[in-house]
Amino acid sequence: VISYVGGSLSHSNSQFAGRVGFIHDMPNTNLSLYINNTKASDSGKYMCQVIIPDSRGLIGELTLNVK
Repeated sequence: VISYVGGSLSHSNSQFAGRVGFIHDMPNTNLSLYINNTKASDSGKYMCQVIIPDSRGLIGELTLNVK
């Protein structure tokens, strides 16, 4: 949905267009994300993958339940 690669920030055209982003300007070591204007249909499992060249990647998963 959102990526920062080689100094370039990109967003995909998905149901999250205009609602998701990095909290801090990139580049930054804090990779916190936000999702604005959440709705019940956003509920589900989400995966975050961080790929750092010449390093082990990180993968995190969470479940979001919007009431």
